[in-house]
Amino acid sequence: QAFWGLGEATLGGAVVTAADFGVRVRVRGASEQCEAATKAHVYEVRVALEYLVDVALSAVQPAAQFGTTPSLAPTPAPAGPIEKVFVVDVRPKTDGKSPRFGMGNGNNYFIGTLDAPALTFVAGRTYEFRVDAPCAHPFYFTTADAGGGAAPLAGGADTFVLGTHDDTLCERRSLRFRVPAALAGTALFYGCRRHQHMGNRITVLPAGAESAPTAFTVNVAPKTDGAPFFMDAMNPGNAGFTITDGAFNTNAEAPVLDVELGFEYTFTLAQDCAHPLYLTTSADGGGAAKYDEGLVSGRFDNTACGGKTIKWRPTVVPPSQLHYQCLIHKRMGNRVDVRMPIIANTFTFSAAARTLPAPAGAADGVNTAFFVRDANGAIAAPFETPNITVEAGRAYVFKNDAPCTHPLYITTAERGMGAAPYNDDVVSGAYDGTLCGGKSIVWKPRATLAAAGAAPLYYACRNHPFFGGELRVVDAATPARTFTVHERPKTMASATFGMADTSYVVSDGRSVIDKEQPTLTLLAGQLYRFAVLAPCTQPLVLTTHATGGAPAVAAALADGFVAGRHDARLCRGAFVEWRPPAALVGTPVYYQSRATAHLGGRIDVVAALPCPPPPVDPMDPCRTMDTTAVLPAANITLFGAALFDPGDAARIVCKVGTLPLIRDAYFSIEFNEATMKHENAVNCRAPAFDAAGTYAVELSLDGGATFTSTGLTYQVRLPCAGTPPCSNRGACVDGVCQCNAGFDGADCLMAVPTPAPPPGCMDTGNCAGGTCEDSTRCVCADGF
Repeated sequence: QAFWGLGEATLGGAVVTAADFGVRVRVRGASEQCEAATKAHVYEVRVALEYLVDVALSAVQPAAQFGTTPSLAPTPAPAGPIEKVFVVDVRPKTDGKSPRFGMGNGNNYFIGTLDAPALTFVAGRTYEFRVDAPCAHPFYFTTADAGGGAAPLAGGADTFVLGTHDDTLCERRSLRFRVPAALAGTALFYGCRRHQHMGNRITVLPAGAESAPTAFTVNVAPKTDGAPFFMDAMNPGNAGFTITDGAFNTNAEAPVLDVELGFEYTFTLAQDCAHPLYLTTSADGGGAAKYDEGLVSGRFDNTACGGKTIKWRPTVVPPSQLHYQCLIHKRMGNRVDVRMPIIANTFTFSAAARTLPAPAGAADGVNTAFFVRDANGAIAAPFETPNITVEAGRAYVFKNDAPCTHPLYITTAERGMGAAPYNDDVVSGAYDGTLCGGKSIVWKPRATLAAAGAAPLYYACRNHPFFGGELRVVDAATPARTFTVHERPKTMASATFGMADTSYVVSDGRSVIDKEQPTLTLLAGQLYRFAVLAPCTQPLVLTTHATGGAPAVAAALADGFVAGRHDARLCRGAFVEWRPPAALVGTPVYYQSRATAHLGGRIDVVAALPCPPPPVDPMDPCRTMDTTAVLPAANITLFGAALFDPGDAARIVCKVGTLPLIRDAYFSIEFNEATMKHENAVNCRAPAFDAAGTYAVELSLDGGATFTSTGLTYQVRLPCAGTPPCSNRGACVDGVCQCNAGFDGADCLMAVPTPAPPPGCMDTGNCAGGTCEDSTRCVCADGF
């Protein structure tokens, strides 16, 4: 909320006071609002204040009180979606887990809970690092293995798209890094600018790749100058392994191998049997400390040579740094960096008393069930036995905080109770009867689980029946947007207030944040996902019927559904993926409840985006609408003893327009700086509005029986989504972004194919903004 008061705000080092705005500004809750607006993290308080002041400077009081609103410089919109957010901190290195224990500084960077893990990036994608480390350890990217400030990675605004890559990257500052294509296959590391050996390796895959190479051809050749352990006393023969992987290395001399838990790797051993290969926790090799954990086929012994093939699937992090070496001779190989997969989401389970009816067959007297929440915010609060959706090929943490009377497991039997366990694809953690009491596993479902006809999976309790819910695996095709749908009590801001007790509230994690019954604009042919967390008393349906209930079920859509379920169980965490057919363009479509009318809202399916109107110039005489964004709900202060006799403060009621009465008005004494004396005043809280306009403000002194005009009006100009509004990719027109060609979404962040030019321009020109009288025109190519 933003309140007018006697405080000050600091923007970029400048104190904002009455001299700037005609008022002084006090901002509360800035972090929460900015986080909702930016969809990710609050990088600096400055950003939060800038956003809030920008949307709040025009007030609900007469505009003359506030003078001219200054123009705040917008924050550039970071380009491209974020593939992954990493939270970086510094802690002491841990013996047996730190890849560089005993080397360099005694501290390490921890990413999440992992001690300096090796990372994998894909060229062209954007990654965000939020660095909570103290400024004694500034974080950076480097081409130097040891770090310590050497060889910092260079890049401009197209590489470091938000934040600064310098020695201030510390103490809760953030950096967004778009990986250049030129880095694919090169040696990249993260580390500390002041101390060595605090980070680890980053493997950069080519654009479009999903995983590092999984097949290695091994040979032996004489070492050359620059190879690891060149002319080393422990290797008098000076021979070394070479690796070819079909991607980064071709007969490369003893490169570091990057592997990920859960993947299967194939070693084709082309070298002669004078140099059998094996895996070891010894840096020197020569037969010491052999490591066989994860062998699928073949053996790491003196037959690991001469054209043999070995398959290896690491499922646990080794107790110390792993190496590939020769079983007979020392120092012929190099490190094997075993990394955890990037975690797509973390699901935390607990056991609590049921609030829903127990399913038929549940154990008598067992009144508890699993409650689930997730780290990504789709299930922000513990939710009773939701259906969980995961994507094939991505890794998930399942953490069970329930007591060990309720151990968690994955099964093909809906009833659970220890039957039909699914034991595959666990890449870390103990997956047995001890998954309880705060323990966790990392699970990476394989692609076959998402195939048509695959057996359904469930999460369940090993000891009690019907304790969990469905665990659905889908293809990792990323929807353009995912809408999470909750059911909550209806507010007076709803257009259907009084017609039902509850509403659907929708979020997409970007521009739609907990909005009640919003209108959604979807592009025909794009993939969208609806994840429905509403209870199964209010299952969602996509329909051509406007109000919902039984008529909506009769008019339910049948085409365009590609995954999930569109039936009476689209609820409690179930999802549906939908590509709106082109035939629906121009046809009213709705998301509604199958059971109750007036819970949902409208969906507008469009074929392509029209040419945007030209940007509004404040000095243009053709300007017809003030597009300055203001808060849709705020306080109205009515001054003047002559206007009313305060009387009983409890009986004062405000009315704004024709909306229901706002009964939380209160009487207060406000200090008026202009006259330096006290005056009677009443503060009325105006509601949030879905539509812009000018609303009359009336006042009642008898509890709402009669109203008197105050002579004041409440002007609503809704703010546009995005930070800055419309993400600098469109024009804000009365709370709605008119996106530039090539962008869509409430905040204009979603890139879409450029629509074909209108028929009038044929294929020899482009649509462009025109004058006020002629909204669009063709800009023709040369010769036309």
